[in-house]
Amino acid sequence: TVAVVGLGYVGLTLALTFADIGLSVVGVDVNPEVVDQLNKGVTHFYEQGLNELLQLHGGSNFVVKKEFSPGESDVYVVCVGTPVDNNGQVLLEPLEQALAAVVRILKPHDLVILRSTVPIGTCRDLVIPFFEKATHLKIGKDFYLAFAPERTIEGKALEELRLLPQVIGGYNEASTDLTTQLFKLI
Repeated sequence: TVAVVGLGYVGLTLALTFADIGLSVVGVDVNPEVVDQLNKGVTHFYEQGLNELLQLHGGSNFVVKKEFSPGESDVYVVCVGTPVDNNGQVLLEPLEQALAAVVRILKPHDLVILRSTVPIGTCRDLVIPFFEKATHLKIGKDFYLAFAPERTIEGKALEELRLLPQVIGGYNEASTDLTTQLFKLI
């Protein structure tokens, strides 16, 4: 099971692409309106073919929830928005909230993939220390972390997810290999 955190443009297209290749996917979003709309089988933005994928997989191998249940996934793909303020500074609060949701249920041997657009050093300076302190798990040994930035444009996301090579930067070889294996499926 793959859990996708954040069901905006990046997260929902990726989640439904994973569901379409047969993976079991749990999508989590903090916006109750988004969760309710997706559970009714309606997407909250337009992307060609997306609504059809939701109709096909919603409620079966794609389940939408407001929060995680412990043990329901081994892979967490964080796709939350990272807006920029008026001074050009990236606001990391949405990312921090998503990480807090994942850290509560992270277990040994899980893989966390950061897909959100973030400043250089975010994994090293924020994500790794946060996860290690909160879980007492050691990165690269007890859990795995990779950064695989989204690279799709509106209108072609579903096509590009299947065609464009993915850029993957893992903490260690195991983190990179696990993330590569996942994205090779699509």
